[in-house]
Amino acid sequence: YSLTGLGENNPEGIVLMNNPADIEIRNGTISRWRIGIAAGSGGSAHIHHVRANANLIRGINLAGAASLVENCIVENTGGISGDIMGILVGQNSIVRQCICRNNSG
Repeated sequence: YSLTGLGENNPEGIVLMNNPADIEIRNGTISRWRIGIAAGSGGSAHIHHVRANANLIRGINLAGAASLVENCIVENTGGISGDIMGILVGQNSIVRQCICRNNSG
């Protein structure tokens, strides 16, 4: 699958609301959003084989504890000023075998 936004006017490509537990997202491309994938602090998510490209603030933002980001590519994040990051995860989370490149503020 591919989800493509229009840039700054599109907040998030995928939003996990109401603190879901054990949600899994895999095998797709998320591009041109302010944040590609966003989850709040109360849930956990597993993200596998996702490419987040050309998002403005963050490619993958999982604030909940014990999340997993695995075999993902996050690149070309940035384009506006602010707290730019490729991947941001909460405590006790794992980021494994991912590539982050060309992410800047």
